[in-house]
Amino acid sequence: MLKQTSRAAALILTLLMVGVLTVWAAESTQSWDSLMGGEEDGAVHLNFDANGGSGKTPGAYSVQPGQSVTLPSAQLTVNLGEESWHFAGWADASADEVPDYLPGSRLTVTDDLRLYAVYAQGPCQVTYLIGGEQTWEEVPAGQLPEQVPELPEGYAGWWDAQGRDLDPGQTTVWWDRTFVAFQTVSLNTQDHTPFMDGASDGLFYPDRGMTRAEAVQVLYALMEQPSAAQAAYSDVDPGAWYADGVETLGGMGLLDCLPGGAFRPDDAITRGELAVILSRFLPQRQGEDPGFSDVPVQDPTYEAVCAVSAAGLFSGYPDGTFRPDEAVTRAQAAAVFNRLLDREPDAQTIASSGSLRIFPDVSPDHWAYTQIMEATVAHDYTAEGGGEVWTRVEPGTTALADGYYRFGEWLYRVQDGMFLRSTTADGFTFDAQGRYTTGSASLDEQLHRIVREHTDSSMTQEEQLRALYNYVRDNFTYLRRDLVSQSDVGWEPAYAAEFLELGRGNCYSYSALFCLLARQLGLPAQTAVGYLGSYSDPHGWVEIEMDGVTYMFDPQLEWRYRYDYGRRGYDLFMFRPGQVRFLYLR
Repeated sequence: MLKQTSRAAALILTLLMVGVLTVWAAESTQSWDSLMGGEEDGAVHLNFDANGGSGKTPGAYSVQPGQSVTLPSAQLTVNLGEESWHFAGWADASADEVPDYLPGSRLTVTDDLRLYAVYAQGPCQVTYLIGGEQTWEEVPAGQLPEQVPELPEGYAGWWDAQGRDLDPGQTTVWWDRTFVAFQTVSLNTQDHTPFMDGASDGLFYPDRGMTRAEAVQVLYALMEQPSAAQAAYSDVDPGAWYADGVETLGGMGLLDCLPGGAFRPDDAITRGELAVILSRFLPQRQGEDPGFSDVPVQDPTYEAVCAVSAAGLFSGYPDGTFRPDEAVTRAQAAAVFNRLLDREPDAQTIASSGSLRIFPDVSPDHWAYTQIMEATVAHDYTAEGGGEVWTRVEPGTTALADGYYRFGEWLYRVQDGMFLRSTTADGFTFDAQGRYTTGSASLDEQLHRIVREHTDSSMTQEEQLRALYNYVRDNFTYLRRDLVSQSDVGWEPAYAAEFLELGRGNCYSYSALFCLLARQLGLPAQTAVGYLGSYSDPHGWVEIEMDGVTYMFDPQLEWRYRYDYGRRGYDLFMFRPGQVRFLYLR
């Protein structure tokens, strides 16, 4: 008889120990090659112990350390007097009375391991969850449930605690089971608005694992009619930014974890976990076996992997694996969600547009560049030739405040919420990817190398500037070169490149190199061409405005006194006019 869930406790699982009797099956329940018994170099072994019971015990698995396996069920019983106890799960110790692992769960094996059967007496509790409402019935072990609730309109099917799509009425019960009904879902596939974004630091992090919270929030934002039903989770704060999404999808039965349990919002979502969730968004939740060697029929993700593979959302790896336990990167997620939404990037428009979003860690030659643009750039489109042609683009803005930013070895500038690109501002030239450049790829690389070798992130900006100044002052010597006129512009890259090639140069060479290095730090360095001393000798130095104050730098003159005259008392780093004995005239 169907009962309302007011039950205070689950059935008590009790271990019956009669002795240790191991009965080996003729074949393993796990069928892929790497789990067949046998001696492999470096392999570890997982053995199953009937723990006093009789029946068909799974054979041993032989796997590589760190490999995950799906734990099998077993048709094992043990008799105590006139009563029969039935297999309920696996435990690490023979004396355990409650299973540590249920059949269908995944276990990572690092060392040789033996698991022991745990037995339960009496009927099993089968719980049904439908939109937050819970009912249950008691089912004798080894039999089928008889009082499965009828699915209401708008519901598509059931899944169990291991995430497998199952029909409760066709599932033999050997232990307490919970089945969750999931709803039919409609996603907004028409409006091509962004469903992903960069981080607050302006980066996209394409190779970082997408968190479970991020993945669910994407799906929640794309749903056309979310249900009002909600489910709570033990590790989801109601005030968290992702709480509405998680609780709503949980209430609709679309997640891969039971309501009331842990959701693990900050964990990276795995390929298997995402496959399970996405399979519930597909109108067709079945597909042919794709033949992945690491997703056998017994795997709890098997049906989901078949479905998402048939729908073209995922593909396997060249070695024939699916890798269900591998984290889904943010770049991979962008591609998967685009396929779910039937969104196809307009590669031609993306390549030719000069106004798309810039993520400094996603270059145009990144394998997922167009997929990330599709996922992050709002656009109108027309369907054409099985794809789409973008007709209007909203470039979007970065979360960064206006200013200079160094990502990796490249300098960027944000102005009015946009990365500058294909333009020159305040003497800084930015290329089509938003990177500051001297116009010479080889000189850019040399400047990057110098900054990389002489500074590090633990230094303040002033300490980095001092280190670069000292490098220019101490590693070159004087050579008479052509003078620079005050009317000359853009001469610095040529002088700096020659200076690096020859190792020698004049005051303009020293100034040019130091100026370009200072710009690598995001400082508005400018060369100054004027005169020095009472005799008004032609001379060049560097000026940088910081915090409203203009400071001067003269590495060549300090080199002269330090190395030509042997006088180290002159410090011409970051001084103001009048602070030194030398007369500078513009």
